[in-house]
Amino acid sequence: MGREVRPRDGVREAGLEIIPKRKAHFGPVDPVKSREIFIHSALVEGEYDTGAKSLLHNRELERTIAHLEDKARRRDLMVEAEARYAFYDQRLPSTVFSGRSFEKWRKDAERSDARVLYMSIDDVLIGDSTEVGEGSYPDRFVTAGGDLDLRYRYDPSAPDDGVTLEVPVEQLGQIDADRADRLVPGLLAEKIEALMRTLPKQTRRYFDIPAVAKQAGIDLMHTDGSLIAALAENLSNRAGVTIRPDTFNTAQLPDHLAMRYRVVNPEGEEIATSRDLVSLRREFAEQIKAGFTGLAKGEWHRDGITAWDFGELPKSIEIATDPAPILGYPGIVDEGPPGKNKPGHAVGLRVFDTPEVAKDATRLGLARLGIRRLKADLRFDDKAITNFQTIALWYAPLGSPEQLRDEIMMLIADRLFVGDAKHPRTYEEFSARIDNAWNRLSAVSTECTQIAEQVFTRFSSVASRLEARHPQNWDRAIRDMRAQLGSLVTANTLTRTPFRWLRGVPRFLRAMEVRMERLRGGGVDRDLRAMADVHKWQRLLAERAAKHQGEGIVDPNLVEFRWMHEEFRVSVFAQELKTSVPVSDQRMEKAWEKVRP
Repeated sequence: MGREVRPRDGVREAGLEIIPKRKAHFGPVDPVKSREIFIHSALVEGEYDTGAKSLLHNRELERTIAHLEDKARRRDLMVEAEARYAFYDQRLPSTVFSGRSFEKWRKDAERSDARVLYMSIDDVLIGDSTEVGEGSYPDRFVTAGGDLDLRYRYDPSAPDDGVTLEVPVEQLGQIDADRADRLVPGLLAEKIEALMRTLPKQTRRYFDIPAVAKQAGIDLMHTDGSLIAALAENLSNRAGVTIRPDTFNTAQLPDHLAMRYRVVNPEGEEIATSRDLVSLRREFAEQIKAGFTGLAKGEWHRDGITAWDFGELPKSIEIATDPAPILGYPGIVDEGPPGKNKPGHAVGLRVFDTPEVAKDATRLGLARLGIRRLKADLRFDDKAITNFQTIALWYAPLGSPEQLRDEIMMLIADRLFVGDAKHPRTYEEFSARIDNAWNRLSAVSTECTQIAEQVFTRFSSVASRLEARHPQNWDRAIRDMRAQLGSLVTANTLTRTPFRWLRGVPRFLRAMEVRMERLRGGGVDRDLRAMADVHKWQRLLAERAAKHQGEGIVDPNLVEFRWMHEEFRVSVFAQELKTSVPVSDQRMEKAWEKVRP
């Protein structure tokens, strides 16, 4: 807007335009009306271009309130234009009706009161600003390595409606999906209420939904783990009935109740947006890995290590990045047995983007370091493994004798030096494990060798029987068992299976033989019914495992459920073999409720 109110005027005579319409200064003609227009358009609507600090402050204050409205998803926090008009009307004299007169008056007025035109928060805000403060609607999202920007928008028709988290691509793996699922404190109660309204009608009747959602939002904001699982447990305790996490229908939630991710490259340019963190991690898996590896170069990126020469292994390190530092998790990685142009039994050092992945890698790395000490300090000869040639014969479809020998040695080293205790993080702690291994070496090596023999002998037997000719009505059962065998026994079963469950693998394989014997005895119909019960949990397991892999989640409860599923197979196909833990359909359901969504 210009400095004066200037309507267009012209001169006409006998219906003819003598002088065309031209802008005229309206102030002297009607100063009252001109003043009203000036205050409304120039000051309230912000059309007047001025360097006055007071007006710049007031406009920034109005933008702040508009931002609070985006956060709180309301359009009733800023006072109406009439109230802002009244603010200026009460302060400006009647002689101010243009920019020129305003600037002259302002400069004189500010000499006696520098803040005469400064609005306060109370002049523009309706209600209490603490309701939409930083505690409820933060501007930053806390991650393991540093804080990231949050942006808010209230426009249901816009793709960025709701809360957007800006994430550098290399930090996608560090976002706590459970924490992000809770959005921000100010929106959690709304999300919980929306989730509760997806419950079946007979379940909803137990609750005063708005009141319970408000309290549950307070209870669950700072809890760990899955929001859905925590809410199911919270509501179950309130109502005295069982509500499973999968009872909620998240597909019915409006978009703004899911975090939106804006992924940027190192130059800060947007490369993707989505509300699906799993799909983003899957899409940018290589960039995440490459970007993080590139950032994590340094003392914790080494190869060819044959002795603990790297000091203490820290739980985490801070990596300087822009705009915020990120956390990395050092781990010891297994570089395998001796090979061409490769030192014998070497490990490397790497930095991982999650502590769970670092821990998994380090278990194998520690075992590899342990093999060197097993041979040098404990003088254990891997050529003296009992019945090795026989075991290698049964192992042949999976790998070479050299690979089998390495697997058995890694298993022995793991049980001696790692086991179920916390991982050693210093040379002194690791050496203490070596010193304590003397008395256990014979028993541990014997048990590990016997387990290997039992696993691969039984594997060979089951594999042969599955390949034999069989009646056509066995087809579904045979396909099921082949898939089971493929997941149960691999070339790396000895080192990739938790030892507690590795002891049970021969029994799981024997259960498959019992199942085939019952098929031969005419139990096909019964087998099909039992298979339906087994596949119900198998489908859930497969889907959740794929989801967790995409999210970079390592959930001990899912691992436990995977092996309970093998015990469940024993209970339905070979009850006489007994199970190592109590298992039933009800117990499977309870175990599943503990698995992270």
